[in-house]
Amino acid sequence: ITSNFWRAIGLSAKITCNSPFAYAYPETYSYITTTSKTINLLSRHSNIGYYYPNIKIALPSGVTSISIKNITDNNKEFKLTGFANASGKTITIDNKNQIITDSTGTNMYQFFNFNFFRLLHGDNSILINGASTIEFMCEFPINTGG
Repeated sequence: ITSNFWRAIGLSAKITCNSPFAYAYPETYSYITTTSKTINLLSRHSNIGYYYPNIKIALPSGVTSISIKNITDNNKEFKLTGFANASGKTITIDNKNQIITDSTGTNMYQFFNFNFFRLLHGDNSILINGASTIEFMCEFPINTGG
């Protein structure tokens, strides 16, 4: 703190950031499917590489599989198959950290194809197969500076 006759007139600080990016305000994109649906999702990240959104999937009763295929990314498919008792089940996926949690405590990795979902920069054509309500939660990294 810099002072002038006991009054603070300035502050000097050393700050260390935990990321090389700034982040856009978080946005949630929600979709409801009864069987299958193709959607377009714009990834506005400015870094080189992929963006891994968080996903929340709410499943109705009778559903035993769900897949999310990014057609734009050479048909790369995130898939959960063979699980039972989906009624009221909510699955949350943190694709960046590769963590899948389930509201009923089921180990979902045994039903997973181990292809975590990712987005390319720009428009992504996505095919959702399976009845569900899906939310893509995105907080896109943005390069700043001069």
